Amino acid sequence: MYKATMLTKDLVAASSKPLLLSILAGGESYGYERGEHATISFTWTDASQTLSIGARSGSFPGMVRERTFNIVLVGKGHGVGEAPVVSADRVVRYNGEAISVNFKSTR
Repeated sequence: MYKATMLTKDLVAASSKPLLLSILAGGESYGYERGEHATISFTWTDASQTLSIGARSGSFPGMVRERTFNIVLVGKGHGVGEAPVVSADRVVRYNGEAISVNFKSTR
């Protein structure tokens, strides 16, 4: 289970769309109560237009080892409003190791 500890305005654009929160129903795994969890940190640096994705910390049985992040830079007419974004600005394959993604050439 991934545990979200903080959402900041830097990473979550102001949007009228609801934020999806998934809650385990009764009888599901509650391994997090025994400390089973994984955390990935994300840090955006405006000056260098860089998204840093930290090394995964922790693990749990059945955890997905690799993930794909579709990253959209929100701007005027892009990534905002009701229309979905057709394609991501960057697609990042994440395997648990720290990675930095530079967006200077995107803007």
